[in-house]
Amino acid sequence: MASLLREKDKDTPGYLLSSTNLSACFTSLLARPVHGTSCNRQLSGSLGGQKIRRKQIPTERGRRRGGDQRRDGEQIEAVPKRRPDAAIQIRYACSRMLRYLHDLHTDLQAFYFSHSWLKVGNSEISKRVTNLLPVTEKNEEENLQGKEDDEALESTSEAEEGGAKNGGNSDQDEAHTQEIQSNVEKKLSCEFSDPRVDVCELSGDIRIPGNSSDVLFVDSGERNEAFRFRPYARKGDAAAFSRVRELTVKAVDVSAPQCTVRHAAPAVVFSAGGYTGNLFHDFTDVLIPLFLAARQLDGEVQFVVSDMNPWWVYRYLPVFQKLSKFPVIDYDKSKEVHCFSKVVVGLRSHKELSIDPARAPNGYSMVDFAKFLREAFSLERDATSNIEDLAGKKPRILIVARKQSRAFTNLHEITQLADQLGFEIIVNDGDVGSDVGQFAKLVNSVDVMLGVHGSGLTNLVFLPPNATVIQVVPWGGLEWMAMLDFGEPAKDMKLNYVQYSIAIEESSLIEQYPRDHPVFKDTMSFHQRGHPVMRSTFMDNQNVKLDIKKFKNTLWKALEFIIQ
Repeated sequence: MASLLREKDKDTPGYLLSSTNLSACFTSLLARPVHGTSCNRQLSGSLGGQKIRRKQIPTERGRRRGGDQRRDGEQIEAVPKRRPDAAIQIRYACSRMLRYLHDLHTDLQAFYFSHSWLKVGNSEISKRVTNLLPVTEKNEEENLQGKEDDEALESTSEAEEGGAKNGGNSDQDEAHTQEIQSNVEKKLSCEFSDPRVDVCELSGDIRIPGNSSDVLFVDSGERNEAFRFRPYARKGDAAAFSRVRELTVKAVDVSAPQCTVRHAAPAVVFSAGGYTGNLFHDFTDVLIPLFLAARQLDGEVQFVVSDMNPWWVYRYLPVFQKLSKFPVIDYDKSKEVHCFSKVVVGLRSHKELSIDPARAPNGYSMVDFAKFLREAFSLERDATSNIEDLAGKKPRILIVARKQSRAFTNLHEITQLADQLGFEIIVNDGDVGSDVGQFAKLVNSVDVMLGVHGSGLTNLVFLPPNATVIQVVPWGGLEWMAMLDFGEPAKDMKLNYVQYSIAIEESSLIEQYPRDHPVFKDTMSFHQRGHPVMRSTFMDNQNVKLDIKKFKNTLWKALEFIIQ
């Protein structure tokens, strides 16, 4: 810290304050709430109440010029005069230091996330540093991976610290193992027939060594089984699985590693790799399946996550907090042997961005999931505006305007049309960024959401019941995909759904290919050549120019839903 001040503040009065004094000031700040006075008192005491002032010192060049004109060197000298001036100087130095601490806030938080020992070995310091460095709204938006919440995303090691204190005694481990074996029926069963995901369920003495790829089922018999799979709900997708670590569920004898952390709650083990970071896949591949696995446990569940990025967990922190009372365990970085009586490895997934109530615990549906999200993110609206509510107000429409592929090229005309029909218009690219909660509140405030097929439409999960989703389908025989990804989920959530398929004249492909090209005459041939070819042709290299006269009827339908 002292070196930082010396580099950046060479023109300030207190620039040569010693590192000892700065350390004393920093210690004072950690020990007390953020007050300039405590820092001032610390520094004033270390200087003995002396004043800081500059004194010119002679240099060789100065001597040659006469000695009195000393401009080439300076030195801070303490003289026992005018205490009030010293206090002013010290306050200035302290305020500068606090400003630098604030500027370093993001880096310190990123350091916190990437070094779990900071939370364990220096828990008190960590809490005080957190209180010392305030987070501004700008910092929250600009620094996704530097965010921190003391009540929520605790590092794996914090859970391990408490466990290590209770663990490490082999006699206790044996007693605990025997208790589990006597009270819980031993079971190791795996299901590999589901087309979307592989899942194993275990009960008995289950041990998960951190920073490994093993989930151990301790069995004193001669059982010798091992199952290898990737716990991510996108089975058969090689691109997704390349970002998912393979785990091994296997039966072992009593010589398994001893427990160092014991958990009373059951565990759900899953991967946060694959396509996470894409909004559609965040919900389809992880969050909805996680809801199915944990909601009925009423918070009594421990999440063990492989391929975990702390920024991603923070992004959906309200969801994790609502589903579990415990800090997430980072499987890849943990150094403990975590022991459970029940474990599920893998997350069951029914379909794209939706739930099959016939297969879900307690008959959960997408209506239940949407209600859960409204509770998790504190969303106020649980119904859209009706004609009585809109007295003196306009219905609100959110236009999800993509910036790259599948962009509206006549967005201005679309907004003019919506304005003519009486809508209050909000235009956004649909990227939730780091603050999912804030964007969820925006979506929850509208009555209609309009967008071209793409991940931005995933935000429909935050819409109030009876809101309307208008999906614009690009050219290329993509209607089946549009209905599967967003049409059916919207209907499952009891939302009104309108689908608008563009004509050839509304596609930018007309500027790239002649009208007799297979792109227009035989679109399904591109589908038959595989998803990469289809995606490149019809999704990554196509924009949309809506026919305003034709599209007007679609917006009228949305208004009719509100009137009804």
